[in-house]
Amino acid sequence: MYAPDGRTLSVAESEVALYGSVGWYEHIYDVVVPMYDTRGNIKRVYTDNAPQKLKEGYTYAKSETTELMFSDDGRFIYVPHAQVGAYLSVNWYRGGGKLDPSRPMVAITYDDGPAKYTDSILDCLEKYNARATFFVQGNSVSKYPGVVKRAVSIGCEIGNHTKTHANLSKLTAAQISAQLSDTNNAVYNVAGIYPKLFRPPYGAYNKTVLEAAKMPAIMWSVDTLDWKTRNATKTLESVKKSTRDGSIILMHDIHAPTADAAESVIKYLLKQGYQLVTVSELLSCRKGGAEVGKSYSNGY
Repeated sequence: MYAPDGRTLSVAESEVALYGSVGWYEHIYDVVVPMYDTRGNIKRVYTDNAPQKLKEGYTYAKSETTELMFSDDGRFIYVPHAQVGAYLSVNWYRGGGKLDPSRPMVAITYDDGPAKYTDSILDCLEKYNARATFFVQGNSVSKYPGVVKRAVSIGCEIGNHTKTHANLSKLTAAQISAQLSDTNNAVYNVAGIYPKLFRPPYGAYNKTVLEAAKMPAIMWSVDTLDWKTRNATKTLESVKKSTRDGSIILMHDIHAPTADAAESVIKYLLKQGYQLVTVSELLSCRKGGAEVGKSYSNGY
């Protein structure tokens, strides 16, 4: 038999029930071990599930639970959970990572891609262990399938931005449905997931659009106007001026200056204490989720 602490013992069949009554197990896969999740909460995990839980960030000792942190001079380290406060006090900053509903959060979003600049944005997100939501065009997905797959693999969210960047408010219900379903299928074909959210191009929608889409519509509360200024510094200034807890920030990954601004935007937001989360994560924490047939511009 097996004990919770991993000890083994040969037990007479007549004594199996007795040992079982004090926490011993007949099979190794029945043994449970204490592990800590990524927030430091203790969980009881079956032994055969422990390897998978380790991959998900669980640890056997709370002191091993770490957070990614970075310094102004570009250094990155993983800090034990209990020491994060000390590092914050000497000008280290939290990276992204697992969601903490009690802390401020914002959702960075990118429209119109994927494009040749999207990978460099993903580089920055991955570097800081952060997430964003990409509202993609169906016609572009097949051109950059690896980019879409990579975004999903690092925890980012893929949203629907129609097949051809169509003004949905000028289309019939059937045409709206086709624009969105074609894009959903394109994403599924390369990444194995279906988008759960859509963003209407030009922010143009009406009752017909909301009814035909069969997905929540996502707008924004911070418009960086990156498509207009094409200037990385001005994009950052816009983020600094308008962002607050619960903001949904609009940018476009089809422009080189937007990609150039990615690291400065991400670092600024993290230094302000914001978690960089997906739109679905933001709305789940702040509004209990997003409903089909409704539109959302923030998580206030």
